[in-house]
Amino acid sequence: MHGFTRRLRSAMQRAALTNADAARLFDRERRTVSDWMYNGRLPTGARANEAEQRLQQLEIDITHRIGFPVPLDLSKRDRAAYIRSLGRGLRERARLLSVGPPPKRLVRGIRKKDRAGRNVSPAVVVSKNRIAARVVRQARSTRV
Repeated sequence: MHGFTRRLRSAMQRAALTNADAARLFDRERRTVSDWMYNGRLPTGARANEAEQRLQQLEIDITHRIGFPVPLDLSKRDRAAYIRSLGRGLRERARLLSVGPPPKRLVRGIRKKDRAGRNVSPAVVVSKNRIAARVVRQARSTRV
């Protein structure tokens, strides 16, 4: 086994990367990275030095725990964006993706007021039936 392949396998295992993740990180096709991993091929051509540099950077990032291992709770889309961000050197963007989306409502909506100028609860606005609205209001007032 070549040194590049051995280092790549070790890095992928320590960083919890799949072949598709490594392909995004190296900016290559998945099949190419799979050939590096399982068929003993080495990066060749004009981009061979780039692949070697990216592997070195990956090893450094793993050692210093910069973005790796990849968070497990990311969706497929967020995981792909996370890996691409790390591959392009956009660590701040990757960190934002790893935190996850913000809460659904950062700011509450404007409360509607009735004719007298009092705040109207959303349940009363939603229910047009007066009897149901009274029941909802009574249930809310009895809560502790």
